[in-house]
Amino acid sequence: MRPGPASAPVTRIARLALAAAALVACHAANAQDRAGAADSPLISRYEGSRLTYQSVESFVQVALPTSYDYKGQDLKQTLSLEGARERRLYLAPAGHTPLEIQRGYVDALSAAGAKRILSCEQGQACTFAAMLIKQKARSELHQEHDAGSRAFDHQEPSYHASFQLERGGRTQYVTVMSSSGSGGVVGTLIDIVTPRAADGGGVKVADANAIAQALGTEGKVAIYGVNFDTGKADIRPDSKAQLAEMARTLERHAELKVFIVGHTDNQGDFDANMALSQKRADAVVAVLVKDYGIAGSRLRAAGDANTAPVASNASEEGRARNRRVEMVIQ
Repeated sequence: MRPGPASAPVTRIARLALAAAALVACHAANAQDRAGAADSPLISRYEGSRLTYQSVESFVQVALPTSYDYKGQDLKQTLSLEGARERRLYLAPAGHTPLEIQRGYVDALSAAGAKRILSCEQGQACTFAAMLIKQKARSELHQEHDAGSRAFDHQEPSYHASFQLERGGRTQYVTVMSSSGSGGVVGTLIDIVTPRAADGGGVKVADANAIAQALGTEGKVAIYGVNFDTGKADIRPDSKAQLAEMARTLERHAELKVFIVGHTDNQGDFDANMALSQKRADAVVAVLVKDYGIAGSRLRAAGDANTAPVASNASEEGRARNRRVEMVIQ
């Protein structure tokens, strides 16, 4: 199936094939593609485009814009996602406009049943916010693919759209941004994010003895065994062992009063991260009181977002260390 805008020939539209509620792309190989790169199994290229950049990351955090403010001058809200991200940059064949390319992808995704979360086209009130997204993409690409980043170096607003897609019991998010740059080159950046929980990386639950020792020597202890789903404050069932050790520490040391502090990395909107870190700290306090009988007067929840990192946020490993709960002596 090759859905697309009515004004464009179907042979020039990004191709999607829908079968048994799953999308299967029809690949279009190109001798000028980057070595080793290939179209996603989810969505293929606009016909005739060259795939000049590809990255596949197993676990990252992505801030997905979900709305603009009423004047279109900023991003209003973002959805914080954690999971795998595939990123591909296509350069369009000569003679095609960013609008033409973008419409091909938008129409194809819509026809395949994807839910549009957000979109912006040139001339709409959201163009300034779309510029912010464009500048971020250009900055990210410049570090890894300077030639491709030039597709986004003009000041004109780009065309931007984000979709949520349900297939095979799995939720995925697709972001498409098309823009023109130096020399008339038209680039389309496609991100596909598949949310999933971290595999834990071998992090062990901190037992009561280790927690008490750290509190005694440092006055605080970082807890990595309390887990939450992406963007949520609901404590996952696999956190029970760690919560039990936290409660055991408090039971053994009846004099202890502690802050329960939530921390995030620096990805996404700061205000949203601050609110999320507070909600997660509140959730931990609530469970310690309700399920483990710890007196609420001994606990106080606080959210610090990304104001107190313990590692650099420049790498995923560092960001994973920064996403934590802490016990801090009051």
